Formats: sequence, C-alpha cells, structure tokens
Amino acid sequence: MQIASSISAAVITVAACGGGGGGDPVSPADAATSVDAATGDPVSLRFAAKVGAMDFACGRTYANLGAASADFRVEDLRIYLHDVVLLGAGGARTTLALDQDGAFQRANLALLDFEDGGAGCPDGTTATHTAVTGRAPSGTYSGVEFVVGVPPELDHLDASTALPPLADTTLWWVWRSGYKYLRLEGTANGGVGFPFHLGATGCPGASPVSAPSGPCAQPNLSTVTLRGFDPTAATIAVDVGALLASTNLGVNANGSAQGCQSDPDDMDCGPVFASLGLPFGSAAPGLQVLFHAP
Repeated sequence: MQIASSISAAVITVAACGGGGGGDPVSPADAATSVDAATGDPVSLRFAAKVGAMDFACGRTYANLGAASADFRVEDLRIYLHDVVLLGAGGARTTLALDQDGAFQRANLALLDFEDGGAGCPDGTTATHTAVTGRAPSGTYSGVEFVVGVPPELDHLDASTALPPLADTTLWWVWRSGYKYLRLEGTANGGVGFPFHLGATGCPGASPVSAPSGPCAQPNLSTVTLRGFDPTAATIAVDVGALLASTNLGVNANGSAQGCQSDPDDMDCGPVFASLGLPFGSAAPGLQVLFHAP
C-alpha cells in the first residue's frame, strides 16, 4: 500500500501544479516551463514502430537485419519514457503535462506499447499505446525531448503492487529490483534468441526484496532530443532496424546471457547501447538512432 500511495501522491501533485515540487517523487524536466494538466491545448505525440522501412508487426520475420544480415523475428517492443519536453524557438522548453489515463500514463511517465499480445508476442497484452498525450500552451514547437527509462525514484518499486504503467511484471527485473526501460524480444535465423532489455545496473544492495542503498552505477537513462519538425503534427519513428544495425544477431558472446540484458560485462550490449546514445564500458556514447523524426 505504501508504494501505491506514493505514486498516487505524485499524480495529484503533477496534476495540480504541472511540475511538482521538491518532495514530488516524479521529477519534472529541468529548466522547462510547465502547464497545469487541466489547461493548455491538447497535444498528441505519435510514435510508429518500424523495422527499417517496414512496419513493426508481432511475429513477423524481417530479412537482412544487423551486422551479419540475419533473419529476425520480432516478438515484443515496449518502452518507458519520462520528462517529455516540447522545444520551441530560442531554446524555449515546455513540459508536456501528460494525460493521466490510469493505464499507460501516470505523473510524468508514459509507456509506449507496440505489441498486441497475439501469438507473435505471447508475453504482451492486447492493448497498445502508440501516442503520448497531454496538454501544453498554444505555440509553435520545432522539436521534442524525452528520457528513455523510468525515473530512479520509481525504478525500484514492486510491480506486483505498483500502479500502472508500472504494474506489468513482464517489465520488471526481479533480480535487479528494477524495471526494463525497453523490452525488445526477437529470434534470429530461426533459433538464436536476441532479447534486448535496457535497465539500470550496478545498484548497490538491490535484491528481489529490497531497493538499492544508493545510486546505480549505470543508470542507463538515454535522453533523446529530436529537432527540426513539428512534434504535434508529425509521427516519430521507432526504428528497431536502426537500433540493431551494428549488432551480430546470429551469435552470442561466450558466457553471457542471450542478447543484451544490460550487463556491463556483456559485449553484445556495446552496439545497441551505442545506438541508444549510451556509453558502454570505456566506449563513449554513440549517436542515438532508435528514434528519428520525419
């Protein structure tokens, strides 16, 4: 009950103030103008899951993916986003006050869900969520910024008692006591599993029954900034093909889990981390390519 109460309090604060205060467990985007959730104009940020030029579809196999041109069957795609900011002229930043739908959006956190729970995505649900909706002051916007992941103060809740969109246990990393910020499931060449689960690692003291005792060494939160388009009118592509372009999907590093589970010692993670603009080991962050504007 304590977990549910803390999230509910965050929702009330954000809805009433459009940004929250110092005690709010969901932090607003830094240095951004906010709007009361009951005012402003409706805004819908549309996202479309793609695999290269083709639409994402559960259970579909896509040819020539990755560094070794594998046939890759996709079986899930869900992504948490938070702190959505609309970008305007002269560096103006306006926080999008999210609609509180009780399912996919709560406080400043949203879950993009592109899978449909069918036979091709057996771990999912029938409901999808491909647009982040909210309110913002009337104006001209030329870009958007958001963070891929769950805010650290919410990342170590218990999914079995938390409120949506943090209530899905298939998006909860029990052994890390945290959430999977991004869950992509797939199988290469008919038999080699390559899941990509992005989440925080190096969280001291984290266990299935206790939250970390301090900050995670690798928070793995990716800030995405897209400019040069009207985010309220265009559709943002979420391109799995671009994410996996530098990854050899048909092999797995010796001694590591299948695919990339965000383990800092798993060399299979290097290329996908770079494609999300994240550092990995001693490698500097690459150029984020998963999300792109028209």
